[in-house]
Amino acid sequence: MTPPPALAGALAWPAGIDWDGVDWDGVELPGADLRGAELARAKLRDSNLRGANLAGARLPSARLQEADLRAADLSGADLSGADLRRADLRRALLTGADLRGADLRGAILRGADLRRADLLTARMTSADLRGARRDPSRPPNFTHLARFSAAARPAPSAPSPAGPPAPPARRRTSP
Repeated sequence: MTPPPALAGALAWPAGIDWDGVDWDGVELPGADLRGAELARAKLRDSNLRGANLAGARLPSARLQEADLRAADLSGADLSGADLRRADLRRALLTGADLRGADLRGAILRGADLRRADLLTARMTSADLRGARRDPSRPPNFTHLARFSAAARPAPSAPSPAGPPAPPARRRTSP
């Protein structure tokens, strides 16, 4: 897919344009300057935004499944409710990003900077967080916020082979 006419041949975001709900599935915009862009509910599935500057962009409920966002600057971006399943966010800058309710299942976040990011209610099953930077004041594995892949969770303990303990025997009293 070619970039929309307003972006053809330019890497700078045209100021003052609201692209709410735009369908840019498969768009090629590596290194684009999209700071502060209004992209609520945008469809950007399987798009190349590698190294793009999306700092402060508004992308609530955007569809970014399988998007290439490697080394993208998403600091302070609003990604609340966004669908980022299987997105590649390696080395992405997500400091202060709003990811509340975002779907990050299967996303690759290796080496991403998640400091001050709001991950409350984010779905992160099978997300790859190896080497991701996060706030030291937050729990080390975000377990109060999200669930991660089986590799990141301890294995469940096996039930005892003897089963649960028997209740104590009652003593019979004679009348």
